Amino acid sequence: MSSANPTLAVIRAQIRAIGDKAKNANVFGIYSRGRWTGPSIQNTGDEQIAVYQCDSPLQMRLALQNVPPSVSSTVLITPLDQSQISDDILVRMARRRLFPIDNWEIVRSLFKAKHLDPRITRHTFLAQMLLEFAGNQEIKPVAGGFLDAETVWGILLSDRLGLEGSHPDVQELLRNTAEANLASRWKACSREFRDAALAWISEAAGDVARTILGCIESEHGANALSIGLTMGIVYHDKVGHELDKAAGRLEAYVGSTNLQPSIAQRWRDASAMAAMQLSPNVFRHSLEEAEVIIENIGARDHVWHSDMLESGFDQRLSRFGLALATQVDSRATSLSEELVNVYKNLQQHRMGRDNNRRMQRVTMAIRLAHWLADQNIDKSAKTTSLLSLAQDYASTGGFVDWARRVLRGGESNKDLAAAYVRLVDRVTDLREIANQHFGDSIAEHHAAGDITSGLIPVEQILDQVVVKTATKAPVLLLVLDGMSWAVFRELVSDITSHNWIELGFAPAPRRMIGLSALPSVTQVCRTSLLCGTLKSGQAYDETQGFATHPALSTLSQPGYAPKLFHKAALEGDEDSSLASDIRQALSDKKQQVVGVVINAVDDHLDKGDQIDAVWTMQHIRVLEPILSEAAEASRLVVLLSDHGHILDRQTHGLDAQDGLRWRRPNGSPINQGEIEISSPRAVLEGGRIIVPWSEKLRYGPKKNGYHGGATPQEMLIPISILWPELQVPEDLVELPVDLPMWWIEPTVSRSGVTVVKQSLPSAKEIAQPPTLFDEPKAVPSSATLLEPWITALLQSDVYAIQKKLVGRVRIDETILQRLLTTLDSRRGSITTPALASAIEVPEHRLPGLLAVMQRLLNVEGYAILDRQDAANTVVLNIPLLKKQFELE
Repeated sequence: MSSANPTLAVIRAQIRAIGDKAKNANVFGIYSRGRWTGPSIQNTGDEQIAVYQCDSPLQMRLALQNVPPSVSSTVLITPLDQSQISDDILVRMARRRLFPIDNWEIVRSLFKAKHLDPRITRHTFLAQMLLEFAGNQEIKPVAGGFLDAETVWGILLSDRLGLEGSHPDVQELLRNTAEANLASRWKACSREFRDAALAWISEAAGDVARTILGCIESEHGANALSIGLTMGIVYHDKVGHELDKAAGRLEAYVGSTNLQPSIAQRWRDASAMAAMQLSPNVFRHSLEEAEVIIENIGARDHVWHSDMLESGFDQRLSRFGLALATQVDSRATSLSEELVNVYKNLQQHRMGRDNNRRMQRVTMAIRLAHWLADQNIDKSAKTTSLLSLAQDYASTGGFVDWARRVLRGGESNKDLAAAYVRLVDRVTDLREIANQHFGDSIAEHHAAGDITSGLIPVEQILDQVVVKTATKAPVLLLVLDGMSWAVFRELVSDITSHNWIELGFAPAPRRMIGLSALPSVTQVCRTSLLCGTLKSGQAYDETQGFATHPALSTLSQPGYAPKLFHKAALEGDEDSSLASDIRQALSDKKQQVVGVVINAVDDHLDKGDQIDAVWTMQHIRVLEPILSEAAEASRLVVLLSDHGHILDRQTHGLDAQDGLRWRRPNGSPINQGEIEISSPRAVLEGGRIIVPWSEKLRYGPKKNGYHGGATPQEMLIPISILWPELQVPEDLVELPVDLPMWWIEPTVSRSGVTVVKQSLPSAKEIAQPPTLFDEPKAVPSSATLLEPWITALLQSDVYAIQKKLVGRVRIDETILQRLLTTLDSRRGSITTPALASAIEVPEHRLPGLLAVMQRLLNVEGYAILDRQDAANTVVLNIPLLKKQFELE
């Protein structure tokens, strides 16, 4: 029995324990050698209790006589033996007796425990702390009548330190130092409790917890998590002895010497995980503290090893910039290992994991570097075929210009900004060479009157595409004025990620390419497009010409002529993003053909020079509701432009009085970068016009962008047929994937993966030599020689059994062969976009395909083929596959 003075918490706990066995008792006698020294009347929540120190029976009688009416319980604390107390007093006490104070017995009673864990009873102070915790709280009976150490420590660690669980891990300790002031709460506890808690926590969490709790007791304990973040640099796996001095200085923060690297590394990893659970303000403060520590220990130059600190991300950007500049200057034919590793290192940083605009620029840079390496392969033979040049640009050049445009967005890191300039300069030089080839070809083909081989003149798009499409289903013609292939590629990438698919005409679907008139300006090209004949005009002419187009009118029901909406008619009142007239037209089943003109791109060229434009459904305000209405009405959507554009980058202004990118042949000499074209398709000037083939010339004031010239960016028109449903209309099929491999993922050198097959080429195209923007030709998938183990797998008994287990689902063995060959060539791992491209399956179809392949290949449930969604990767465990299919 303890002779310590009883506390109010102990007294209250004793009352509760006695009261459980003596219902309706309100007088309690407690034997204690320790004395009650507090006030007699105690307020405890909603009730009062009276506590009296009574050293004689007389004092007991007086106390019982003087109890105020407001008191619900009276407690008599006495050192007297029960035999010294008369019956008239005992009869008023609960159970007619004195109860000695035994903290563990009180605990046992409160928790309805028959047995106490010996791991707790050896610490007498734990009982006192449990009684203080109990207070007025409702204590649940312990399961099985056994009060174990886990229950006790779970209560006390939460109550005294704010920790969760009976066995808090290192991550929980670190999080609470940053967010719940654990260091101060720890230091406020008694030494005996801290020693016992240290032993208990370390038993499960190990020596690293002991070290961290030791740090928490030291001067810098409140910064234990920030200290751990600095260990991500000092104790990085790839750091040798260069930071030994910094490690020595860090020990002053840790609070101990001879810190073991293994403990530091576990501290490091737990800190990184704990930091990501912090509230934004606490997270920011922890990072700032880590930055100060890094500075103080002299590790600033190595901060790029950190996956967490902002300065580490900035150093990684610098390293990426330096590696990128080296790559550009090297004229290498593959990406350097250094550049690929630094790029992956950037992606591993917390600031590189989000698809923010800065990381999009980094990704575009690595793509351009990859493409540039391909261009360094000797391609001395150049084609002059207009169709081949157009297809080159549509399949590859549009992606190149998308990347170039994104890199215009600016970069605050000086090393990376300088590398971007060098990269874009180099790419632009090659783009100019290709532009000159295209300009020469445009002039030659126009002079010969031969532009129809494979390309669709803008004035024939209604007849060749829209009319043909409208015979399959009601159609929406969506004209984005000025949309280039670069904008188109970004926009369609976003649209198809929202459950739309691209279609082509059976049996050989191909990506269609239109060709603008000259000059490539709105008044000529859009009017020619919407009227179906070469002419110049305005919106009124377009509306009339569209409504009376012969072939479209034939397809339309009487009274429902083709209807065209321009910019002014699109937006509704303040409460609607789309005018009711266009909603009604799109939803009307009798309205076979609806046309909509959106000016977002063209408007951006005039006044968007300080805006980093992102071309998605969300950013073109009216596009999302228009497509939603079209989907609801099951309309095929023909998305196209009337012409493209170039963006301003170091353009040189020349004097001219005509257009921004065209001029009359008034006898002045042809300048470098210009070309004269003679053709009936030069609408404004009677068949003769001078236009730049270079993107570096303009005639007029500087703007964000221009159009009118003869570059492929301005003259080639993207055309896409979009459909919102899985059931494709008759005579239409889904377009094959046409992402270049260099776009999908960076590799150090060319692997054995088949490069994506573009839209089916003609025999004439196959005979053409490669051009500047060609992708390296690959052996067709069907001709790929199979690895012996793949052949053996397809012929194995286990494979035959697995096919039966899959059931009625048809297995396309051609796709299976491509999948296995691709994963084998990539050592069993590949990103999902790269896999989709390599096996020629649309990416949105890949999850369903992989589910079937997993059922086929994952023998007895083993994860032979695995999708790792967090990393956007597909993994094939080839050794396990060979074992399960009995190929070894």
